[in-house]
Amino acid sequence: MAVASCRTRGEDFVIYLRSLAQKCIASERVRGLSERSLTELRRNLARFSEYARTRVRGGFEEITAETIKDFLLFANPSARAAMGKSLVWSMRKFFSFLALRQIIPASPARSIPHPKARPREKLPTYLKPAELAALLETAAEERSMQDFTVLTLLATVGARPHEIAKLRRERPPYR
Repeated sequence: MAVASCRTRGEDFVIYLRSLAQKCIASERVRGLSERSLTELRRNLARFSEYARTRVRGGFEEITAETIKDFLLFANPSARAAMGKSLVWSMRKFFSFLALRQIIPASPARSIPHPKARPREKLPTYLKPAELAALLETAAEERSMQDFTVLTLLATVGARPHEIAKLRRERPPYR
């Protein structure tokens, strides 16, 4: 199937490309990719399919790293770093999926680097150790145990707020 599919041309190739994109998205859903990431992947692969419809006349053998770079420039003309990273991530995911399924021999997107973001003009500020100690001491004395635990997790473990919100208390088993 893979060899015959690689030789598909024109509109048939675009239809085949879209079906493979759907299979890639389904595979990533099974692997546990977040809905937000799946939406981004779906959007970027749809853009790539549209690009391929007008620019790729052959099959997968015509898609090289240069073709993908041209798509990245086409899809992100303002060269926004966040958009560029999303597009590169999507292309790497998709072509890795195709290589894993042996539809193509190797991923042409593997060698494409993520765009570099411009350095921040102002670095974020953090609490000094004395300020953190005062915050935790105040929380321990004046707030609930839950508030103190949340602050401790934020400060010491580096957990993100949404990760802490997903935590559930587990009761120890009875002996």
